[in-house]
Amino acid sequence: MRLIRHLVRLIALVALCTGVSGAHAQAPASFDSLLAQLADNEFSTREAAQRELTERATGAQLSGAQIQRVQAAMSSADLEVSRRATEIFGAFVQSLPSFRAMREAAGVTLTRAVSVDENGDTTETGRFRIDSGNGEFDGPPATSHDNFVALQQAWTRVQQALLAGNAAQAGQALDAYKAVVDGFTPNDVTFLQIGNETDELLQGKDDLLAHVRDARDLLTAFRMDLANGGAADDSALPLPRPVLGAGVLPMGTSLQLSLSAVTLPGSLQLFGFLVEHAPALAPAGYQFVGHVFYLEAQDGLEVAGPIAIDMEFGAVQLIGRPAGNAEALQILRIAGGQAYFLDSTLHDPYHLTAVYDAAPTGADSFGLFGIVEAVPVAPTPWLLAVAAGAGLLSTRGAARRGLQSAAAAPEGAGGYLPAAPCKRPPPA
Repeated sequence: MRLIRHLVRLIALVALCTGVSGAHAQAPASFDSLLAQLADNEFSTREAAQRELTERATGAQLSGAQIQRVQAAMSSADLEVSRRATEIFGAFVQSLPSFRAMREAAGVTLTRAVSVDENGDTTETGRFRIDSGNGEFDGPPATSHDNFVALQQAWTRVQQALLAGNAAQAGQALDAYKAVVDGFTPNDVTFLQIGNETDELLQGKDDLLAHVRDARDLLTAFRMDLANGGAADDSALPLPRPVLGAGVLPMGTSLQLSLSAVTLPGSLQLFGFLVEHAPALAPAGYQFVGHVFYLEAQDGLEVAGPIAIDMEFGAVQLIGRPAGNAEALQILRIAGGQAYFLDSTLHDPYHLTAVYDAAPTGADSFGLFGIVEAVPVAPTPWLLAVAAGAGLLSTRGAARRGLQSAAAAPEGAGGYLPAAPCKRPPPA
């Protein structure tokens, strides 16, 4: 009986402690407060709100009304809110089977940027992925380059409409994608060298058209997936920002541009891609840090002269990969199938700035922007064996010498690949 009384007291004590701790536990933030925090002045607050809303959206924890409010926020006049809401809803769309099937059927992703020398000659072909196949293209002004750019732009517009949940606009973009392929000659497809893992090449334009049709046929399933998740299928895409003249151009709290000359006014659209949805991969040996930004000139916008870009990555990064060594970060611009490492300056602990020259008239002066850092080089078994054989890992004295050497090494030298040189667009 004494044992039973002790057990009863113990159970009561545990229940009392649990009740007290539960009373002091912080209640989860409300949906309304999280949505409002996307516009907060603090980077870390915006990041935390976006991550929490993303987890709720992809974990079926938002009601239909709430998911549609996220969709409505994509067309907010506040470009920071618009971009982050687009990334949140994009993560929700990414979880839909129909979207993944459409991307697998006709998605175009740049996997290796084309390299050209000072004379404009191709030194390394560009590579891209479509379905399970890989294609190649040369640098401008080769026909294969122009055709790849046309394919990628066509798919990017399809993907933007899908990630925003606008099925009708996605259908129109797929029709435009089909028109691009219809305009190819048999040689155009041959020169793209699209083949699968067994090097079996696409049998002409008809095979490529079949991929686009397969994606088009999935639109009905996409509408059903949206409805089952409580989302609308006709939400508006992010609003483009009018550009009437030169000067500072805020594109949200985390991104600002400064244009030195606007030769033709128009507008500039900002679209937020999560890294896994981006139209291009980071170059070999590098990885994206945080968010990536896609900027597209619209309504006839043409710019000239130097363009300055300022990107915030923040003290607390919760979206994408966090920064390692801030001193080693660079801004990367990808446009027209080429990658440009911009000469970047860390002007405060959490902002990176770079300046580049606008492209010649008729070429893309914007594109995909992201902060990148070199991928840490993992020690191989061979290197470890050599180090052990040299006695660098076997004694305490050697360990101390290693620590002293590391402390004396220049900042940013901690096992990272060397930064690639800045590349400028070839002359017109």
